[in-house]
Amino acid sequence: MFSIFYLNNLAFTKILGESWIITIQWELKMKASGYNGQMELNNSVIIITRKGFVARSTHGKNEKQIPLNSVQAIDWKEASSLTRGFLKLIISGAIEGRQTATSRTFDAHKDENTVVFTKNEMEDFLKIKNAIQEDLAKRGAPSETTQTQSFSKADELLKLKQLFDDGILSEAEFNAEKSKILSN
Repeated sequence: MFSIFYLNNLAFTKILGESWIITIQWELKMKASGYNGQMELNNSVIIITRKGFVARSTHGKNEKQIPLNSVQAIDWKEASSLTRGFLKLIISGAIEGRQTATSRTFDAHKDENTVVFTKNEMEDFLKIKNAIQEDLAKRGAPSETTQTQSFSKADELLKLKQLFDDGILSEAEFNAEKSKILSN
């Protein structure tokens, strides 16, 4: 017979008449509020919410839940006294747009997987960043991306689309090549 019940952060398990096994259900919970939204890390889920005028004017009122194991990398920019910083989640299956060095921070304001913060708010975001990096290291994923890694698929898809638009590729050829790129 197998029995299990939970009380607060404790799990009580009993297997075939054996003695009770008590385990602690540890919950990692971190919160950070930024300029254009809030980010929360709960065990295996990252929640991005948009509260406040600036957040709602750029993203609307919403809540996005992202499983921690779908985060493939992060993009981090520290805030200074003159510029805002950001924490961007690179999600598996997402295609990143082309960015220049100057547009990186500006584009972060519009990205749905990014929260922008000031220097005063940076400490809380740094804790979340470090926790995500620890999880990435456990999974063997890169902790931060370089622009060449982030945009290689996007570049290939843009070139492919241009060939299709120019009439060089048929729709069948375009779809076949697109499938190959996305499956890699």
